[in-house]
Order: sequence, then C-alpha cells, then structure tokens
Amino acid sequence: MKAIDILAILVVISIILIPVWIFFIEPSLNLYSTDFNYKADLISRDNFYDKEKNTFTGEILTDSSLNYEIVDQKNNILIIKNSFDVKKPNGDKVISINRLYGIDQKNGKHISKYGDKNRNGYLFSPNNLEKEDFNYWHVNYDSPINMKFMSEEEISGLKVYRYESEFQADQTKDLTNLPNVGKSLGIVLDVSLITWVEPYSGHLVKYEDNAIAYYYNLKTKQKLYPWNKFRNTFTFDSTVKHIREAQQEKEDIIIEEKIIPIILIIISLSSLLALIIGNKLLSKIKNK
Repeated sequence: MKAIDILAILVVISIILIPVWIFFIEPSLNLYSTDFNYKADLISRDNFYDKEKNTFTGEILTDSSLNYEIVDQKNNILIIKNSFDVKKPNGDKVISINRLYGIDQKNGKHISKYGDKNRNGYLFSPNNLEKEDFNYWHVNYDSPINMKFMSEEEISGLKVYRYESEFQADQTKDLTNLPNVGKSLGIVLDVSLITWVEPYSGHLVKYEDNAIAYYYNLKTKQKLYPWNKFRNTFTFDSTVKHIREAQQEKEDIIIEEKIIPIILIIISLSSLLALIIGNKLLSKIKNK
C-alpha cells in the first residue's frame, strides 16, 4: 500500500473518531466508578443544653466521621450507603445515621425509587458547574438543601466554588434515643451550611455547618428549649486528601473532554494537510 493511501485512510479514521469520541465515547464515561468511596474525618464541637440550669454546658470535642460506600449496583445506578457517626469523648453515642441513595453513575444525580426515600438533587453537586444553584442532600439533615453560589475561591492552589444555605431540618426520626423524642417531643434544627466543591468534577472538598437543635412539642409544634448547639468541619488531613482527589478528577475530565478531542482534530488536520501536499507532489512528478 502506498504512503498516500495510508494517509488517506488515516484522515478518514481520524475524522470519524472526532464525533465518535465527542458524542458516544466521552458521554459514556462515568463520573462515579464502581469502586467509588468517600471518607472524611470531622472536627466536631457539641454544646449540650442543661434544662435545669437553663444554660449551655460548654463546647466539647466529639469524635465524628463521614463515609460513603457502594453496597449494590443496578445497571448504571449505584446504591450508596452514607454513614454519619458522632460520639462523645467517653464513647456515648450522640447520633448515628445511615442513608441509602440511588445515584446515576454518570452524573451523581439522585434517582427516585432506588434509595431509602425519593430524592432529587445531587450526591455532592453537578459536575461542570457554571455557578448555578443546586439541591444537595446532607446525611445529617436528609432534606433537599438549596445550595446558593457565593464565591470562587482557592484552597491549596485548587479553584473551588463556595456554596451556602440556611434552612430548618427535622431530626426527630434520627434522635429517638433521647427521652420522649418521637413520642411527645421532636427535634428541629436551625442550620447554616457551607460547602466547597471543585467545579469540573463536582467533588466535595470540605463542608462546615453550624446548627442549634431545639426540642418542640409534637402536637402543638411549639418550640420549647435547646438540646444541642454544634458545628462540624473537615480535619486538615481530610481536606488535603479531598483536594488531591478533586485535582485528579479535574485533570481526568479535562483530558477526556478537551485534550483528546483537540489531539484528534490536530491529527486529522495534519493528516489532511499531508495528504493534500502529497497529492500535489505526485501530480507534479506525473506531469514531468
């Protein structure tokens, strides 16, 4: 086979590969792999209320952890278990929560009827964020939180978007270990939540929340007195870990969505140019 024929074949193949990659291969690549897991240790401070003394007892450091792991898969839907555990320094449980989410493997969206309840929104956030608002489900509050874009920031050299929300959440079902909660009393929280996400991948780099939890009368819905005032944030090591993971995910997405198509276009144009020049040279040779 002549070199000019090989060039012609290369031009055809590279031109075909461009739309195949852009419209078929790249969209089929999954944001979340089947070995996905996400772990973070938290710095947590709790300040419990003493009803008899009518005062908060003072902040204590509690042992807290956040974990996501895949427990099942159905087609392109991942069933993810999300765990959140908080213990006092003496080992007594403050709260222990487990949720099940059905997540679209391609984009991290919640899929109704696959988790332990119907949810809309995202596991962390959309990828390829354009500073838009979105719904996020935090394990501790289990309600659709509308996260609003606040600013673009940099953490250890990584560009991130800062989102915030202030909302109320009912935690009665998760705190039935407290006296009379779920019977005559409920727990409602006033929450301020901040998240930092890497915009290409939607990776949650860290979060901070501040909340005050109150007892309320289940029948009258009247707010009674506080139970706890708490705040959580990632440890330094967990933040560094997720910055590295987000950076890697960002680089992978840039390669898949930008660099590979550009390389294919360059190969196509170079091959086409070489083919045109080759044909001109052959024509000149034949005309001599």
